[in-house]
This record gives sequence, structure tokens and C-alpha cells, in this order.
Amino acid sequence: MASSVIGESGAGAPAGEFSTVASEQSSVKRLTAAAVLRQLAALGVLLAVGLVVTADIWFTGHPTRVTLSQQGDIAEQLWYLGIVPHLLSHLTIPLHTNLAYAGSGGVNLMANTTIWVPALILSPFTFLSGPILAFNVGLVLGPVLSGWAMYLALGRWTPSWWLAMSGSVLYAFSPAMVFHLHSGHFQLTFAFALPLFLVLVQDFLSERRTAKATGYLAGALLVVQYFIGAEMLAMDALLLGVAGIAALLVNRTWALSKLRFAVDVIRPVLFVTVPLLLVPVGYELFGSRSFTGQPWFNTREGVGLSDFVFPGASHSIGGWLDAAFGYFGASGAPINFIGWGVLASVLVLAIRYRSAFKVQLLSCTLVLITVLSLGEGLSSHRGGIPFLNWAPWRLFNHIPVLDQLTVSRLSFLMFFLVSCLLVVLWEELRRELAARRLAQGKATLVLSLVVAVALVPIAVAQALPLATSTSGSPPPYVVHYGAHPDHGARVLFLPYPSTPPALSSPLAWQATSGFTYSILGGYLAVPSPGTTGSIFFVPPTGTEAALLSLGDMFGAHAVTNHQLALINLAIKQRKPTTVMVLPTFNGSSWIAATMTNALGRLPKLYGSVLVWRHVHGPKPLGLTAAQLSACVHARPNLDLLAVPRCVMKAAGR
Repeated sequence: MASSVIGESGAGAPAGEFSTVASEQSSVKRLTAAAVLRQLAALGVLLAVGLVVTADIWFTGHPTRVTLSQQGDIAEQLWYLGIVPHLLSHLTIPLHTNLAYAGSGGVNLMANTTIWVPALILSPFTFLSGPILAFNVGLVLGPVLSGWAMYLALGRWTPSWWLAMSGSVLYAFSPAMVFHLHSGHFQLTFAFALPLFLVLVQDFLSERRTAKATGYLAGALLVVQYFIGAEMLAMDALLLGVAGIAALLVNRTWALSKLRFAVDVIRPVLFVTVPLLLVPVGYELFGSRSFTGQPWFNTREGVGLSDFVFPGASHSIGGWLDAAFGYFGASGAPINFIGWGVLASVLVLAIRYRSAFKVQLLSCTLVLITVLSLGEGLSSHRGGIPFLNWAPWRLFNHIPVLDQLTVSRLSFLMFFLVSCLLVVLWEELRRELAARRLAQGKATLVLSLVVAVALVPIAVAQALPLATSTSGSPPPYVVHYGAHPDHGARVLFLPYPSTPPALSSPLAWQATSGFTYSILGGYLAVPSPGTTGSIFFVPPTGTEAALLSLGDMFGAHAVTNHQLALINLAIKQRKPTTVMVLPTFNGSSWIAATMTNALGRLPKLYGSVLVWRHVHGPKPLGLTAAQLSACVHARPNLDLLAVPRCVMKAAGR
């Protein structure tokens, strides 16, 4: 067996195991011109890869108007990118806003993923040209910053620029990262804090930085990560705990000796974090419109076993979904796809260099995190039917904070560990080849082949570049209204709380208008009326349920007389000034009939949008659900005003 070159394992602390290599990454080394060039080269490579991944935006589209889409989570991200600088520019701390869910309590921004840090970093682009340009820049900037931070960490374990660079690219553009770039999840793709935490751990364990200095820096980084996204912060904390357990399993004496010193870090961490996070965390947990438990219904869904090594066939989402949402490109690799190359490389090299302490620690931590990422049960594919209804995550899914994690996103931690472990193993191999005095050309060739075996299958499985889409783009009248709104405009978009052509689109429309109006819905996480649970997890009642009963983007639903009364009450309580009904894929006749009956007058038709402006409360016509049903079934969907005219006629108007 090859001996470890980086360090030795033993009963005591593994000597030199966390010391950095003699390179520019050492915090005590003078930053030389060569070091700067290596850093710039790393940024250049990451930027080039980022531009390739998003090439359709920059080279075939218009980055100020076109992005991946304006639907679903992307619409929410556009809204977050706009709302933070908008509120700050109005000297308002972005903890809460009534610009969404107006008239029903607004939105607790801290209980949602508000992405303060990305929004502030990208705010110059937001003020310059709006949130679409900011979003497109963020698609590149997030992975680039994440990869650069990873390069800083990995460069401490190898003097080889290209080995550290290979691990950094794997981390920055892993299937987990690309998967969430598709949805614009900046709370996850701005993942630079985790590698920087590793840098602090490296310096602390190698005694290059005092516990006090480490604590202050860790506290500041913790605050930054919280304002990027609390979910990733919770995952970072989970990783720290799992790594601690792994260290106890690998070398108990060493782990306990370091634990004593780690306690000294806690006080400066608290000194920084408590005053800065007391208010936002308190507002998130106990403030107006906060909620408890799972925010979404599928948070406990883990990854699939076969998805680790089988990328699946790249294909369009296809069929009616393409027609409904627009083309999003090929599906790409699963979130946890590592491929046979990484699996084989890790197994073979980890066995060969199993005496190295870092190999033992990283391998053990990787196994534990991977097991947790399987969720509550075992299935072959993510979202598939479990063939075993128990997995270790069931031990954690009722713990506060952890119960709000989306388990499949632990794949981010898995790729972080895989990148670290591969670089450590590649460095072991490089040193062994050097010790054997293999010619430099041959050694480089061997290393290149080993790296390619790991990385090429992942690169090939990715569906790149990310495809742009016009899905969710606002109808012309909505754009016009955003530029010329009524004073104090409060818009009820129907179907509620989102509208076609895609989920959450009103959030994007509001953000791109510069928040010139508020909206009654929003497709954001708020408490279900009368409960402390999320509206996406606890079915709402009352007026909220009545508005939802009108239908969704796929079609309008028949309503009852009781629901008609509740809709009138909702209009009275929430006080919309404008109501807009957008066509659903199966027609919006029921919504048009219901709102005509509630508002007591015909709408205006702008393109395909039915609009009631200058609304001053409900003026019900008093028709029954049966009378509305007669109009809905007697008039064709092609004439959008036919049903409202029928309703007015039935009421004798």
C-alpha cells in the first residue's frame, strides 16, 4: 500500500495533516505577482465556463429582456432581486412588505428566501436595467464566486494550479449547481461561504490563525451566509456536525483535542452574530406572518439511488408542458449525479491512500452526508415510489430548522465533499508519481487521465447551455399598466395567487415594473389563515380558499353560492383597485362570470386580458352559482366578453 504523503494517521493528532502547501493561498505568505496571476487565471477559467453555461442569454438573446423564463421560482428570484434594493432605497429595512399579499397581512421576507446578499451585490444591475439583467449576471456570478472560494480552499491542499482548478470547476458547475441554476435558486448557487468556512477551519487546525480571529471571521461569514439563504446555513451547520462525528469515528483523540480549542471560537462568533442576527432571526421566527414547520410539501423528498450513476436520457420536458410553460431545454443530469468515473476514482484511490487522515475524514463525512440525502425512504429515482419506507433522515425530520430543509439539496454538500476528496486523492497520486521519479510529461499524462475519468462523464451528462424562454413574459397590457398605474394601485391577478402563462409570473411583472403597484397574491410562503403552518402545506380556508377556488392556470372551476359570498367578502376586505383575469389553458369563463357578478359591471378587454379598473369594493349583482353556470356553458370561450355580457343580461343590466 502506498504511504500517505500529506500526513500520517495515528493514535494522536495526525502530524501536519491540515497544514497548507507552500503556495500563495497561505494566509501568512506575501501575495506575489505570480500568486495574483494564478488567482486571475482561476477567475478567468470559472468565468469562461459560466459564460458557456449561460451562452444562450449572452450570445443569442438580449440579457436585459430575456432570461431562462419568468415563471415559477425564477419569477420569485426576480422579485427578491428587486424588492430588497427597492425597500432599502425607500429607507425601509426589508423584513416585511405589503407589496405582495396586500390586504391580508403582507409577506414576512425573512421567512422567505429573500437573498439579501445576492440582491445587494447585483443591485447596480437592478437599478441600471431591472431585475432581469441582474438575474442573468447572477447566473454567472454565483458559480464563479463559489468556484473561486473553492479554489482558495483546495489550493491549500495542493500546489498544482490545475488540480485545484479541476476540483473548483466540479464544485462550481456540479449537477447540483446546474440543477438549481435552472430554477435561479441564488440562495444555493451563491455557495461561496462553505469553501471559505473550510479555509477558516484549515487555518485554525494548522494554528495559522488564533481562535479569537477565527471566531470573528467565522461570525462575519455566518452573517453573510444567513443573508444569502438560511437553508444553506443550516446545511453548513449540519455538515459541521456530521464532520465532527466523522472525526470522532476516525481519530477520537485528535477530535477531542481540537474540540477543546474549538470552544474558544464560540465566544467571538456570538459577539459578531448575536447583535447582527437577533432582529432578523427573531422576525423570521416570531414576526408578523411567520410560520412553523415545512414550507413546501416535498421538502423531505430525497435523491434516487440510480441517479448517482445513471444520468438518464436528456430530453425536453415535452408535450403540453412545453406548450404551457415554454421550452426549458433538455432535462440534464439528476441533482446527485456523480457518474461511474467519480465513483471508481474515489473507491480506487481512497483504498490506495487509506492511511491519509484527510482521506479517512472526508470519506467518512461523505458517506454520512450521502446517506442523509436519501431522504425518508429509498427509491431508485428522485420522486419515485420508495421501495423502502425508512432511511436515516427520519431521525432528523422533526428537529426544528432541519424539518424545513429540502433533503435532496444535501447534494450540494455531497459535491463539496467529493471535490475536496478528489483533490486530496489527486495530490496523493501526484506526490507518489513524483517520489517514483516518473518523467514530468508522463506524470502529467497519468494525472490528466485520472482527472478526465472523473470529470468527463459529469460534463457530458449536463444539458448545456441553459435554454432561454419567453415563458411567463407579461402581456402587453400588464407592461403598460406597470408604466401607468392608478394611484395606490392594488392589483388582483386571477387565477389567484398566480396566473398563466406560468406560476408566480405576477411577481416578476411587479418587479420588472419597479413595484409601481402592489398585488393581492404572490405565490410566496405565508401562514395559512388561522394556523401557524405554511399556506403550501396547510390548505387555507375562508376568503383565501374562496379566491383559490376560482381555479388555477390550467382552468377555471365552478363555484358555490357560499364561495360567491366569500369572494365578495375578499374584495371588500382586501380592497383591490384593479382586477385582471388572464386566460387559462382551458378557459377562464368561470372567473370572468364570478368577477362580473361580484363587481357589477363589464370588464374592458385588452388583448386577452379582462380588466376592471377603479374598483371600489364589491357591487354584487346577486346571481346564484346556477345562473352563472348557465352563462358559462352557453357562451363560447373564443369570445372573452360573451360570458360577462351574459351575466349582466341575466341580472337585468
